[in-house]
Amino acid sequence: FDARRRQIYAFYWIRHEDQLKERFGTFLADLEQQREALGTSLFYFYYQEMLSLYFFYLYSLPELSDVDLLKAYQQYLQIPIQAWKNPLPEKTYPTSDPAKKLRVAYHGREFDKGSCLQLLRPMLQHHSDQIEIYVYDDSPQQSDNPLEALASQWLYTLETSNQELIERVRADAIDILVDVAGPTFLLRNEMYWERVAPIQVGGLGFLFSSGKRLDYCLSDPYLTPAALVPHYPEKVKYIPSLFMWETPPDLECILPSHEGIVLGSANSLNKINFQVIAVWSEILKQIPEATLYLKNSRFNDASTQQMYQQLFAHFGVSADRLRLEKGRLDEPHLTHFYNQIDIALDPFPYQGAITTCDALWMGVPVISLRHEPWQGRALGATLLDHLGYSEWVAEDAQSYIAKVVALAADAPQRHAYK
Repeated sequence: FDARRRQIYAFYWIRHEDQLKERFGTFLADLEQQREALGTSLFYFYYQEMLSLYFFYLYSLPELSDVDLLKAYQQYLQIPIQAWKNPLPEKTYPTSDPAKKLRVAYHGREFDKGSCLQLLRPMLQHHSDQIEIYVYDDSPQQSDNPLEALASQWLYTLETSNQELIERVRADAIDILVDVAGPTFLLRNEMYWERVAPIQVGGLGFLFSSGKRLDYCLSDPYLTPAALVPHYPEKVKYIPSLFMWETPPDLECILPSHEGIVLGSANSLNKINFQVIAVWSEILKQIPEATLYLKNSRFNDASTQQMYQQLFAHFGVSADRLRLEKGRLDEPHLTHFYNQIDIALDPFPYQGAITTCDALWMGVPVISLRHEPWQGRALGATLLDHLGYSEWVAEDAQSYIAKVVALAADAPQRHAYK
C-alpha cells in the first residue's frame, strides 16, 4: 500500500490524469478488503490520505459538475460513523452563567498562513462572550499567532496522534467542532468519523463539502444555490456570506513600467490543472508580447519548475515566456507581485479567493471563468459579480481567452481600472 500510495502521488504531481482515477479506485477498494488485516490506525492513515488526494483530484477536473463531484463524495464516504454516545451537554445559549458557556472548537492545519488568518480573524473577533473558543492547530510550524489571544485554549497538535486528539477533544467537552481544513492532505478524518463532538461543522477554509460526514456545511446562497443543497453529504446552513476578508493596509499601486504584457497568478499549484495550462498557453500564443508570471513557494524546487516548463512546452509555450518564482521573504508580496503584472488569471474550476481579493486591492483586473455546472466552486467569479466587475467573468474557455486578449490590447482601459 505504501508503494502504491507514493506512485499515486507521483502521478498526481506530474498530471498523469488518465492513470489516476483507476488507481484511486482500486487503492480504496483494496483498502476496504484489507481493513481488518491492516488494523485501525493503518487503515485510517491510508484511507484518509488517499481520499483527501482523490477529492482534490476530482475537484480540479473541469469536466465534472458540482453535482457529479458531490455524488462522488457520497460514494466514497461510506465509512461507518460512530454515533455520539455520551449524554448531550446540558447547556443553554445564551446564558449569564459563565460555567455554561458554549464551547466551540476550530481544527485545521493552516492557522499559520496569512490567508487563513484573514478569513478567521474577523469571525473570531465577533464571537459572543458567551462562547469559549478552542483551537486545535495542526500547522506544520508553530509561530506567534495573533489569533491566540482570542482563544480560551490554543493547542499545537501536529505531533499528537489521532487517538490522543480524539481523547483531548472529548475531555474538553467541546459542543461544536468546526473543521477549517476541508479535504486537504494528511487530514484527521478519523477524528470526525469517530464523532468527537455532538455537532460537527464544515465549510470554512474550503468552499465546498468537506467530504468528512459532518453534520452541517456552512455556505451562502450564492456559492450553494438551493438546487445544489440536496446533493451535499451534510445539511447546508446558510450564513449571509461565507467569505470574510480583511483589507490590508493602503499600499502603493503603480502602473507597470515594463514592455509587453505580464499575466500573473499566485494561486496554489493544486489549482493549476492540465486544462488551465492549456488555456493559459493559448492566451500566450495569441499575445506574442506576453509573459506569464507564476509565484508559488513550490518553485523553490528546481524539478517542480522544470515540470511546469515541460507542461507549458507540451502546448507550444517555451520556457522564456514563463517566470516561475518562489516566495521571497525580502519583498512584501502584494507590492512585489501585483505591481509587476497587468492582468491576473484565475484558475478553474478551483478558483482563487484571497488571491483574487489581493489582486483587486492592488488595482489589477482578474479574469475568471464561471461555467454554470461549477456554481459551488466559482468563488472568484462570485466576488467579481458582487463588486460590479461581471465584465471580467467568462462563461466558457473561449470567452476567457478573448477577455484576456482584449484587455491586454487596451492599455487605457487597464490604466483606468488601476
